[in-house]
Amino acid sequence: MAFVRGALGAFVGQAFAGSRSLQALTIGVAVGIYLDQNYTVPNVKEETKRLWGVLKEKEKEHRKRK
Repeated sequence: MAFVRGALGAFVGQAFAGSRSLQALTIGVAVGIYLDQNYTVPNVKEETKRLWGVLKEKEKEHRKRK
């Protein structure tokens, strides 16, 4: 899982740097792996599912009745 988050870090790093060089990719992977190992990184997929469920419930509560 650390590699996936590292790759995500690389993508974000490249977006901010505005470059597509191998050096930016390497730094991004290293930063992503460091963050994954040293900090509690939330599982984005699970958080998105949870938020989607909450939004569906709120929509049902406020839906107009016919």
